[in-house]
Amino acid sequence: MQWLDLGIVLILFSTCGGFAAAGGSAAHYPFDRGAGDQARDASASERHAAIKGAHWRTTERGPALAFDGRSAFVDCGPSDRLGLKDALTLCAWIKPRKLPPRLQEPVVLGGYSRSWALTYSWRGHAYFYVAEPGNNLAVPLKPGRWRHVTATFDGRLMRLYVDAELKRERVLDEAAEIPSAGQFRIGGNPSQKMYFNGWLDDVRIYARSLSGAEVKDLVGGEVARLAPLRRRSATAFFENHTNPIDWRQVGERVLFANRHVGMEFRQTSRGFQLERFYGRGARKDFLAKGPANQRANLFQVMMTEPRGGFRAAFGVGNMAARSTALRVERDRKESTLRLIWKDVDLRDDKAALDVEVSVKLQAGDPKSYWRFRVSNRSRKWGISRVYFPIVNIAPIGDAKENVFIYPLVRGRLVRNPFGRERGYGDGVHESGRYPSAYGMQFQALYNERTEVGLYLATEDGTPNLRNIETPNYPTHLTWKPGHFPPNVGYAGEDFAVGYDCVVRPFRGDWWDACRLYREWALKQSWCRKGPLSRRRDIPRWYKEAPVFLCTANYSRDQQVAMIRDECKRFLKWAGVPLPLKWYGWKVYRTQLTAYDLPDCPWRFGGPKNPDRPCGNVHDGNYPALPALPGFARACSELRKLGGMVNPYVCLQIYDQGPTENAPYAGAARPHVVRDERGALQTYGREPSWAMCPWSTWWQSRLAETCRALLAREGVGGFYLDTMHGAGERCFATQHGHSACGGETLPGGMHHLVAHLHKCIKAADPDAIVTGEDSTENMIDVIDGKLYQHTLTPNDRAPLFATVYQDYIPRYGMSLIPTSDSRPFMQAAELFVEGAQIGRIYIGPMPKHKLSFDEAGHGPLLDFIGRMVAYYRSETARKFLCYGRLMRPIRFRSPDPMPEVYHMTSGKRISLPALRSGVFLSEDGDLGVFIVNTSEHELAFASDIVPARHGLPVKTMVRAEKVMPDGTIRPSGEPSSRGVAIAGTVRARDVAFFRIRPRWGSGDK
Repeated sequence: MQWLDLGIVLILFSTCGGFAAAGGSAAHYPFDRGAGDQARDASASERHAAIKGAHWRTTERGPALAFDGRSAFVDCGPSDRLGLKDALTLCAWIKPRKLPPRLQEPVVLGGYSRSWALTYSWRGHAYFYVAEPGNNLAVPLKPGRWRHVTATFDGRLMRLYVDAELKRERVLDEAAEIPSAGQFRIGGNPSQKMYFNGWLDDVRIYARSLSGAEVKDLVGGEVARLAPLRRRSATAFFENHTNPIDWRQVGERVLFANRHVGMEFRQTSRGFQLERFYGRGARKDFLAKGPANQRANLFQVMMTEPRGGFRAAFGVGNMAARSTALRVERDRKESTLRLIWKDVDLRDDKAALDVEVSVKLQAGDPKSYWRFRVSNRSRKWGISRVYFPIVNIAPIGDAKENVFIYPLVRGRLVRNPFGRERGYGDGVHESGRYPSAYGMQFQALYNERTEVGLYLATEDGTPNLRNIETPNYPTHLTWKPGHFPPNVGYAGEDFAVGYDCVVRPFRGDWWDACRLYREWALKQSWCRKGPLSRRRDIPRWYKEAPVFLCTANYSRDQQVAMIRDECKRFLKWAGVPLPLKWYGWKVYRTQLTAYDLPDCPWRFGGPKNPDRPCGNVHDGNYPALPALPGFARACSELRKLGGMVNPYVCLQIYDQGPTENAPYAGAARPHVVRDERGALQTYGREPSWAMCPWSTWWQSRLAETCRALLAREGVGGFYLDTMHGAGERCFATQHGHSACGGETLPGGMHHLVAHLHKCIKAADPDAIVTGEDSTENMIDVIDGKLYQHTLTPNDRAPLFATVYQDYIPRYGMSLIPTSDSRPFMQAAELFVEGAQIGRIYIGPMPKHKLSFDEAGHGPLLDFIGRMVAYYRSETARKFLCYGRLMRPIRFRSPDPMPEVYHMTSGKRISLPALRSGVFLSEDGDLGVFIVNTSEHELAFASDIVPARHGLPVKTMVRAEKVMPDGTIRPSGEPSSRGVAIAGTVRARDVAFFRIRPRWGSGDK
């Protein structure tokens, strides 16, 4: 096949007769004859022209004239006979073959710059001149593509249109008449010895200025017909290109594809734009069309004043360069397309940036790998962040069938994201900070019915700080990861995104997207210690703990005994060792805490703590400020019974006292977080200092605290608050880190916790380390993590557990007994994803605690107790504690499925009454747990298909129902097509099935 504009030859007979503008033309050369040495004038004037060396060619537009760039032109005779005096319009379809030689600017039609002319310059711009060289307009025009150019002049106003779209306009200071152009020529000027190289068609000259509406009427229809042609030809390339990885440039279009994906970029002299991202398997374009894809595209570099920190002054987008270039590095296994922006202006700081975007494709791999580099020569401006890649994603099929997932806390799942409030109610149109609120690095959009989806991820194993914003609009979603340079806001410093940003099509749902991410994540450093079954640093008692207890006595020693006794009752009830998080274990001394300053809302008796001291009093000052007198005895007694007390220790707060009079305040001061101007920072709005995790002094201070608590108080572990996955924003490079960006914040937090983890385990291997909503990068230095939220108004999906269930224990935030279904729903959600149920509050917490002495709490205690019973069974533990979380089962009945719900913040949160958790054990069995959260007994039926839940296709399986006491009953006949499970589940109860693969006559 001969490729003309990407390989599809479509004859469009739309020249002289296809369009009409009001009023006759002074001359009209439609070039539609296809033969002969004369160009016929189709206007009433019949000023026919002589063809000098140009040749007839059949093109996408039908017959046209081809000019060789060496000597060819069309002589149209004297320009005076056109009658051009004080107004004109010049029109032509133009397709340059290549740029003119350096410093040349041949005439396309007209005379020369001191009269009137359309020209094409060696810089790749079409110019329009009237009356004198200074009266000009220019637009970029890349070779290789048909474009319609219209230039109008009414005596004062000059306008230049491309494809009927107004691109440039200018009002002259004074009215000007149009001088004679001498000879009127098309395609070159022999006296200048400069000639156009390319094709021309349908040339028109009017002795008046056409209006914008007339220009659109003249060419708009044909432009509209050419756009689908170009799209179809690009699609043909995506589907039928020759090599495993291929690329092609035709005009301003750049195509890049392998056997899975295809991309189309548009190149101009100002920049590149991503126009299409095509999934070959689904034959689907994923990007929004038209204006939705023009607002922000590919990247935005946010600039700030020197040392301006995160406060961006302005942004530079993808159409701001003075020139562009591209390179392709290719072989049969891997090819990289490099798009280059040169000499980008930063306001009055000219030519200060160069930008490079690289896109890599590999043979047989559906992923596209994106990287970014910016060279900053400015001494006036620094980089505060870079948004890259900016991808505008259209609904996949029917927007109402679309589902968007993102890794906030346990995981969010939003149906019809295009029809939801901005940011889905979670604020992710402004922030999705990783590692912090976002625990992982991927998102996905898919159609729930067709299971066609787009997977989006950053694959950063370091990791670096990011802010992944995903604003949603009725027409599209914008994925825009924000990356931070190591030295945020430093003038003259370059920045590179040195890890891959990944975009790929996929088939499936949220579980399949999690599987794709897991394939990458398990190879990263935070999973280096292996799955839970092989981790020796996490004690077995904690891996198999079913619940997490919590208490707070607000620095009152008289409450310690009460907490101890209630914990003993829960230990007896559970029958297994349990952790107990303990807030308020320190002696309270008002004269030594910054929280008792008169204007502090956290002071004892203040609006935030009217009846108790703040929980953060004296943070960082133990053992100089001691624990409560009865605390050590309570820890000792509980530990003998399996109760492992975890005191609250804050990683980023030091309470310096009201006058910096706390015991370690003088030593702590140099290690406080500082902003970009060097000012000391408190933690958020609190009065206490925020400490830098990179500081070796602070690391030693916390290590001393933990060792002393182990030795003096006999604690069984630690809850390290404010862990997240990153520290506070510190610009104090004297602490040993860069100025806040890059890996500074995540790296500092990891170093701090790794140091504490090592010290704690050396002192007591049975002690544990858990932390507040810690993210994936902390998995290798913690024993467990807290979820900040269990249920939210958005739909949920257990994304974090699906990726990491068998790598790190997790527990819930606040299991508070209420009169509605909320605690039952929370407990069930945690149980079916293999998380520890909690936090269950005990002790002096009347609004939160779960108590054996409250008659109304009995149903919830019984419900949790039925779940806890399975943790006492070795058969169940291999799934709940060590298994990999698989896709939930589909219920055939009940149909329809009843729902349970509760209201929070005026929004209804509902769940199906039956919840399922499916776990694949290391020995190849499936464990299926079905929880009934409703107040009624429910009959159910479901089919377990082996391949859907991680077993090989056509595996022979059999089902067994496992009773709470460990007895096993066969359930259904073995089959290679799957097995049906059915039965009833009592109100607020659990059913457990084991699905066992069989080979021949023997069990595995």
